[in-house]
Amino acid sequence: MLFKNKQFIFIILTICVSLALIMPSIVQQGMFMDGIQYAIVSKNLAIGKGTFWLPFLSDSWNRHGINYFLEHPPLVYFLQSYFFKFFGNGYCTEKIYSVFTFIVCAILINKIWLHLFKNEPELIKYSWLPILIWLIIPSVHWAFVNNMHENTVSIFVLGSILFSLKAINNFKLYDVIISGILIFCATLCKGLPGMYPLLFFIIYGFCYENINIKRVITYTFILVAILILTYTFIILLNNEALFSLKFYIQNRLFDRLTNDHLVEYRFSIIFWLFTDLLVPFILVIVLLFIFKLKTFFNSGTIAYKNDILFFILLGLAGVIPLAFTHVQRAVYFMPALPLFAIAISLFLVNGISNLIYKININSKLYINSNYFICILCIGLITYNIFLVGKIERDGIEINEANLISKVVLSDATLIVEPETYTNWALQFYLLRNHNITINCNKGSSNFFLYKKNSLLDSTIKVSKLNLNSTIYSLYKKNN
Repeated sequence: MLFKNKQFIFIILTICVSLALIMPSIVQQGMFMDGIQYAIVSKNLAIGKGTFWLPFLSDSWNRHGINYFLEHPPLVYFLQSYFFKFFGNGYCTEKIYSVFTFIVCAILINKIWLHLFKNEPELIKYSWLPILIWLIIPSVHWAFVNNMHENTVSIFVLGSILFSLKAINNFKLYDVIISGILIFCATLCKGLPGMYPLLFFIIYGFCYENINIKRVITYTFILVAILILTYTFIILLNNEALFSLKFYIQNRLFDRLTNDHLVEYRFSIIFWLFTDLLVPFILVIVLLFIFKLKTFFNSGTIAYKNDILFFILLGLAGVIPLAFTHVQRAVYFMPALPLFAIAISLFLVNGISNLIYKININSKLYINSNYFICILCIGLITYNIFLVGKIERDGIEINEANLISKVVLSDATLIVEPETYTNWALQFYLLRNHNITINCNKGSSNFFLYKKNSLLDSTIKVSKLNLNSTIYSLYKKNN
């Protein structure tokens, strides 16, 4: 019987948390602006608009005189484009991709935990613990429901860390090489935030004694060499790659580092990290108060102090470099959050193991708790099914885009006022769901979308179309 497995209730609890924090947004329409933008670029790539190195958003997109979408390196769009090829253009395609990245990240966290406790079979069973703690960190579930680049970056950095851990024990250079390739892939998704695993062996050498300085230097050199050589070969052999990466570095990376300020204080990122980890910290404090410090921990916890220090320092390596720029958002350090979740789990695992060991599987409280969690899981699944297709956010813009699409055919361009053009939600839902572009260039289309209280240029002869909107009027130029 499953209830005899004491881990069962906690595995189902972890599933319940994911069903509560991630799935409601996944099954509904609406998404943060950046996530929709990335989905449009991926969809275009799937249908042949743009190339790997020169992805395409829309005809009206222009940055520094360039019509291509070069805000980030292109690997995420390439990977996501295959989901559009397979699942089509429905509103859930990019959300399915996000769920896929979430599942892969959870598997990799599990693999890292299994590697850490491969000689302690009792603690291997607690691989649900770091996944649960990772899930309850706000930036984590926010990123996964909004199709952020960091979701894919997390896969590659976690994979790199896993293979680097294997290299420590196996003495196999191919594990280091695979780790270096995965770091390259992480940087090809988001640039600098994917580089922090380069410090893995340096930080490991600081925290542990089972690796000598020669191996630290050799392995780190291999990681750096793979990154440098791979990019060198790419830009030497591919002119599009050279153009794309040069534009990204000069006009996006350096420009944002020096000129684009989102925060006033550089170390705002540290405060955001603290607030992001507040929920797990509260969990730790509650456990300490309920079960008392002396009874919650045993000498086994001390044995993991090096592991805890290692994962904290490696996590900080993924956060602190962000303080060198004023361009900061909490989601930027999301790929480092699994490491903090693992560190917190290492701090808790012996105490939780002792508590679970004392559970009487025949007690009514234990049996009823299992039934409750199972019923809760079924209830959350039913709730999410009920939410499928509903609109969670940007309802006005989604509905307006739908109304416009009933009058204007796909691939059309609408002339709009500057204020409407900068309504990014409307612009991106028109592109994402209906392949309709909006532009401010009056000579590029026969259709005009203006707000109800706005007047068109009297020299333009138009006919008003029947648009059932309370916000906009739609006109077509007379031939």
